[in-house]
Amino acid sequence: MREVITICVGQCGLQVGLDFWTALAKESSVSVDNGTKLDNSAPEPPMPFFRFDGERTYVPRAILFDLEPGVLSGNKVASSFFNPENVVDGHFFDETLEGETKAAGAGNNWAQGYTKAPHVRNKREESVMDIVQREKDLAEDLDGFIVMHSVAGGTGSGMGSWLIEQLRASYPKHTIQTVSVLPNESDVVTQPYNTTLALRRLIEHADATLVIDNQRIQQLAARRHDEGPRDPKEVHKIANEIITRVMLGWTSPVRFPSTQCASLTELVSTLVVSPRLNLLAPAYAPLNAGRKDNVVTLMKEFWGPHGHLMPNSQLALPGGESSSSDRAVSAVTVLQNCRQTYDEIRMAVRASGPSFAPWTVPMWSVITPTLPAMAKRDGKMTAVTLTCSTGMAGVLDSVRKAFDQMWRRPKGGARGEELITTMDAEELKDIPFMGTYKEALGDAECLEQFRDAYLAVQAAAEEYRQAAFNSYMEDLGAM
Repeated sequence: MREVITICVGQCGLQVGLDFWTALAKESSVSVDNGTKLDNSAPEPPMPFFRFDGERTYVPRAILFDLEPGVLSGNKVASSFFNPENVVDGHFFDETLEGETKAAGAGNNWAQGYTKAPHVRNKREESVMDIVQREKDLAEDLDGFIVMHSVAGGTGSGMGSWLIEQLRASYPKHTIQTVSVLPNESDVVTQPYNTTLALRRLIEHADATLVIDNQRIQQLAARRHDEGPRDPKEVHKIANEIITRVMLGWTSPVRFPSTQCASLTELVSTLVVSPRLNLLAPAYAPLNAGRKDNVVTLMKEFWGPHGHLMPNSQLALPGGESSSSDRAVSAVTVLQNCRQTYDEIRMAVRASGPSFAPWTVPMWSVITPTLPAMAKRDGKMTAVTLTCSTGMAGVLDSVRKAFDQMWRRPKGGARGEELITTMDAEELKDIPFMGTYKEALGDAECLEQFRDAYLAVQAAAEEYRQAAFNSYMEDLGAM
């Protein structure tokens, strides 16, 4: 078994990660109070994600980072279940960071998170990458990393960006997968800037990114059980549960290896047929917890109005509202608790599969890991599908359009691409909400960061559009 290190960054990444690890502990019969086995007759916890410390306790292969103590300081699981040296909450920085900038948090500013990250320390004065290397040294054959974060605020987007860059530079042969949450429209006023800057790092450095639309998740959570709108706290709880189930399903072949799939690297390589098409859309079924399903109904739900965790109009959904040019490039489904035969599964796939790009092999892979009794939960069949779709261009276009609305001069005139590609650094003073970015980065680097990120997102959107056509591979070979 090859090991995987999970790294949770920022408030959203921590909330998602702590829920994921709490669920992993439950399925493994491990106490979140001290890491001991609750049931000695239960199978050994999945060692790709846990390590045994020799004192009857199982320790998560995980690191938790934040630039403010809010989420971590009051969380019992964070303080009792994880290695305390791997829990870093922004209380400690190195001596080179000036006094005023040592204030906790990143102020919903990518640049603050990005520039503070190299100076973050734990109580032992280890740097972020020292902690990562120490955890890597405890693995016998490290497979890769799963980074959980949001791209909207300051820590998840900025510190997350810096971390992903460092992981790629330090461990070029290891798989980097991220779980990246896109924001609601009203989360943070500067989120178009933060999202664009963070997306560049995902496009350029991650091997695969599970793109999760927070607004879409909240909508699906409110509709669950067909009960209509709910209390916001209940909706938020259900939304986090959906994300947790996606991650549990997606990583189950890694936790319980088989001849079908035995590592994170295998999972990623099945989906990412071109390094430039590394943004993946997840789907989960059934969303209604009370239903009993077979393979046919689960597969159909993926392509129905409430299956995907991204807006339907931006994905290749047969018979849906998406553009006729949208196509799937690859798709993988992980079925849990499936009792149907291989032939029945293949028939269900053929009956409900999406339209594939003409240049790719139209193959929808299905993995059915064998789960131990503790991991079967209620025994109901569930399914997680990840799709690489040319419709991801719509997601990137939405980010770019939101950026264009922000990147403008107060008195009108050029905006967006026209402005960012022709302006000089001195003109940044005219751009809304640019002061704190300039303070953290300096004028010249600030403009360079924004320009490179904008062009990277724009180029990625065009890449997905071109991938819908038969000439894509010819164009790729000519580059």
